[in-house]
Amino acid sequence: MRIGTGILLGWAAALAGGLAARADEGMWTFDNVPVERLERSAGFRPGEAWIERVRLASVRLSDGGSGAFVGPRGLLLTNQHIALGQLQKVSTPEKDYVRTGFYASTEAEEMKCPDLEVHRLERMENVTDVLKAAVEGLPPKAAEARRREILAELAAARTRETGLLCETETLYRGGEYWIYLYRRFTDIRLVFSTEKAIGFFGGDADNFTFPRHDLDVALFRVYENGRPLQVTHYLPVRESPPSEGETVFVAGNPGATLRLITASQFETLRDLAYPTRLAQIEALIAGLEAYGAQGKEQARRAYGALYGIRNARRTVVGELEALRDPAVLEKKRREERALLEGLSGRPSLRRDVRRALREAERAERIRRREFKVLFYGSDMPGGTLSKLALALVRYPVETAKPDGSRLEPFQEANLETLRSEILSPAPLQADLQEAFLATALEWLQAELGPQDPLVRALLGGEPPRDVARKSVGGSRLGDLAFRRRLLDGGGEDEEASSDPLLVLARRADLILRERTLFLREEVAAPLEWAAEVLAGARFAAQGKSMYPDATFSPRLTWGRVAGYEIPSQTVPPFTTFFGLFDRSSAFGGRGAYALPQRFQQGRERLDLSKVLNFASTCDTISGNSGSPCFDREGRVVGVVFDRNREGLSRRFYYDETRARCVAVSSCAVLEILEVLYDAGPLAAELRAASGEKAEPGI
Repeated sequence: MRIGTGILLGWAAALAGGLAARADEGMWTFDNVPVERLERSAGFRPGEAWIERVRLASVRLSDGGSGAFVGPRGLLLTNQHIALGQLQKVSTPEKDYVRTGFYASTEAEEMKCPDLEVHRLERMENVTDVLKAAVEGLPPKAAEARRREILAELAAARTRETGLLCETETLYRGGEYWIYLYRRFTDIRLVFSTEKAIGFFGGDADNFTFPRHDLDVALFRVYENGRPLQVTHYLPVRESPPSEGETVFVAGNPGATLRLITASQFETLRDLAYPTRLAQIEALIAGLEAYGAQGKEQARRAYGALYGIRNARRTVVGELEALRDPAVLEKKRREERALLEGLSGRPSLRRDVRRALREAERAERIRRREFKVLFYGSDMPGGTLSKLALALVRYPVETAKPDGSRLEPFQEANLETLRSEILSPAPLQADLQEAFLATALEWLQAELGPQDPLVRALLGGEPPRDVARKSVGGSRLGDLAFRRRLLDGGGEDEEASSDPLLVLARRADLILRERTLFLREEVAAPLEWAAEVLAGARFAAQGKSMYPDATFSPRLTWGRVAGYEIPSQTVPPFTTFFGLFDRSSAFGGRGAYALPQRFQQGRERLDLSKVLNFASTCDTISGNSGSPCFDREGRVVGVVFDRNREGLSRRFYYDETRARCVAVSSCAVLEILEVLYDAGPLAAELRAASGEKAEPGI
């Protein structure tokens, strides 16, 4: 139902402590940058030109991170760990760029990435009124189906009209619906990357901590029509580090946050989802470590996957710790009580909100009852090759349907991206894919039991490792030409009928579809209905003075460069090259604390007092990796690469007391390029771009 704006002032006041953003809090969409709040907290009011420049200079990378244009010739700054996937794909047993790093001294030497895409948000269109009118009065299941249909139609129409990548965005958990239109760049070339030894200095032990001493940096160049992209909007690097207390900004694509979920959803995450995910991660790590132990080449192939999964483990452990804090759940319940208490003068609206909370609780009871079946029943187990098999099986079936009835990846607006993934030329090592599938099948059998329909369909009574060996070993899906023929032939190729991995995917598909439909109708649909009612109530109280949960779409945040206090210790906001060498020495220069040879040999030439990493209160999360951290003049002072352990709670709430965003300083990047990597021309290109600064605010 439509909710008016005449809500009691007392309700808004009651909510202020729970839902309203504090001074530096918020992952703000570019249509709703809170300039008044920013002016009050930082003494700076950005103008429209400043906001547009930041939006168009900031990009999303398809490998799961963010970045920014830092020069007029398509030069793009991000993290080494965001470049890791591409580094592995262009490496060979003889030339391991993950280990050695990479630098192209000329544009001719820049290395083409097999399947990396860069997306730049060109514009945004609010389609909320169209969606609300289309589903008004419909029950939850019908509303969910109709909403999906309308969004698919709108995105497809805009894709045809503009030629842009058009994605639908549900913001405020149903309060608003948008179409985001991205310009898609596919010719991306690697210019520079540090070695893993310095990009991930300290390894897993130092991950999600501060102080940090990492140079997690990579640079790409975006090409168009065979030439470097001519960029008008970019953020030049600043040669001096930020000062303590300075206001800095981060523009990037934070991954999913869960700050607006209900208390019942929170409990499911705490009791089931996170513990189950953690156990699954541990099993996958064990399987990949066993594969990597087979030899040097297997260890090289497994490194990227293990890096990502171990990183996920640290994230899940930290977030589960936050979920288990009783004060966090109590805060969520207080917010819901405040919402209801504030509606005492609006009985009809209060009934709607109470009903929405009950619906959310009912949906979560269903999810909890069927949890493992639903948790493991939405996707094909295994690695990239297994996922490609399922996509190829579904492609002719889904594309024959009306657009709004298709599964989301197969909707018209998403087909170009899906085809690019299927036709990626990146190598797919059969033995690694077999290890992925064997580990996943063993875990699935252990969790669901041998009599589960999905387990029976996948294993047919055979041991998981035998199924993985036969399915991957006998498959031709690793051959790009074969995948292309299947894709273009509509799935009618005779060889496709007998390819063992496709046969396995077909057997799984029927059951996966059943479970996906059940999840969508019995859990997702009522939750969407409830979330829309609650979002409308919050809007009525606060308007758009609140920010939506993050969705891996472009956002702007700001904060202060600041250290923090922990028991018996004050943590300063900066680390330096002095600290890097000291920490390496303290661990005997061994293992994850061993420095690359160029650092050992070049120590005397470095300015050891230069700021290496710094911490800020900026509101960031996973997905922000590679984001530019910049000053009010639009000059990049750092590139975001991590959070501290206390910052892992930001999935659920913002805390500026100890949670910190961690970045590599741009002055450190210039220092190593010139002194250690013999990359003077690249440093000169970065310095030259700083002659033209972003327009200041009003």
